[in-house]
Amino acid sequence: MAGLIAGVNIASSPMFMYWLTFPMFPAAWCWSSAALWAVTRLAKRYDLIGWSVLAFSAYSLLMTAYPQVVVYHAYLLGGYGLWLSYHQLQVNRFTLLKFLALTTSALIVGVTLTFPVYHDLFFISSESARVSPDISFFTVVLPKFVSFKELVLFFVLGTVPEIFGNPISTSFPFSYNGLSVTITVIFFTTIGVLTALKKNWGWWLAILLICLLTFIQPFFALAVKYLGFNLSRSIPLGSIMLPLTVITAFGIDYLTKSTQQSAKVRTVFISGLVTLLVILLGIIFGLFTQTAINWIVVALMMLVTLMLVAQYKKYRPLLLITTVILVLSITSYPLMLKQNPNQMATSS
Repeated sequence: MAGLIAGVNIASSPMFMYWLTFPMFPAAWCWSSAALWAVTRLAKRYDLIGWSVLAFSAYSLLMTAYPQVVVYHAYLLGGYGLWLSYHQLQVNRFTLLKFLALTTSALIVGVTLTFPVYHDLFFISSESARVSPDISFFTVVLPKFVSFKELVLFFVLGTVPEIFGNPISTSFPFSYNGLSVTITVIFFTTIGVLTALKKNWGWWLAILLICLLTFIQPFFALAVKYLGFNLSRSIPLGSIMLPLTVITAFGIDYLTKSTQQSAKVRTVFISGLVTLLVILLGIIFGLFTQTAINWIVVALMMLVTLMLVAQYKKYRPLLLITTVILVLSITSYPLMLKQNPNQMATSS
């Protein structure tokens, strides 16, 4: 259940829906998730399924995803691979060697299959007269805050932008770029912090590094100069989805399996309180800036939070699935671009 709900969360996340018409972005999250699953499987069992999925994921990631986003996820997956290698070494050296042989050979096969395309791309790039842009060309897209109000706005738009209307509507009062999460992610990541920090600390470290790259320009400039972040302009914060999905899965797993009743009650109520405070912050910001608030969406968000908290004693699968469906209708579905079929050109 944890994997299912976490998978639905990333597949229906605001960022995924917002960039749905640009498949090179969702492709990075899809194939990185597949590679993550494959390398985890290979760490547990040595079989052809895990090897094949890893090889195909590496090939697909390089062939379909935006190159700069591939670099971001390569660092995430590389760090996770090092962590798995360390644990394989704790068993014995032979186990580590088998793991490295399987993962490395799968990656070599996947990368080799992309060689003809990347060879041509490299040749075209070498023939280009384009000069290397200045670092400021890349840092200009990073978020900047000149006041506390802008900082709060960035946080509110990253958590509950829906309370101000449909973010992709022309009437939406603020500039929105898809960098937001759902309230279920807020709830379950809070549980993940409170209950599984020793297990998912590496993913929190990845989130910290992503935030440093996003909000501290000298740090990002260093990455542009030495770490391959100079392929195109993009905000590193978009790569936060993969770590958040893993942490969300830990939170869901705790809710569905924990038998420590007193600790579970405390954890669920704290997570619910955090989620309600995030919603309340959005309301206060809207009132302070005299921005119109969609109170129906606010009420539904609070309902979802209460339905999650209601499982403090006993896990109820139907209730959990209902919260996911409500979030899909509140947050995800409105972000899908739609066009009247009668307005589509069906002939040239």
